[in-house]
Amino acid sequence: MLFMPILSAKKNDWILYAFIFENVNSELSLEDLSDLVKLFHPRDSSKRRLAAVMAGKTSKGFVRLEPLRIDQKQYPIWSYRGELPEIPDNTRRNWLKILSRRDRGEEN
Repeated sequence: MLFMPILSAKKNDWILYAFIFENVNSELSLEDLSDLVKLFHPRDSSKRRLAAVMAGKTSKGFVRLEPLRIDQKQYPIWSYRGELPEIPDNTRRNWLKILSRRDRGEEN
């Protein structure tokens, strides 16, 4: 029997993913999103989990686009077209700070 992670344990992770889409790029591959989520420790950033969470939240605004094809490989592309729920100001500032460090090439 395979062990599957319980998604409800981190039921609000989709808000972080949506925030990243809105503040970094409106369309991201799973690889790019995974790299960005890794900045927000200790989040689970596996591509399989990211895809499962977003697929389960299509009603919130996540959309799977046509995959990018490069050298016979396919890279799933996702977008967020919903409305972000209210995020506490302190959390928003912390998340923007983490993303700005990434833009400057700094480590966490």
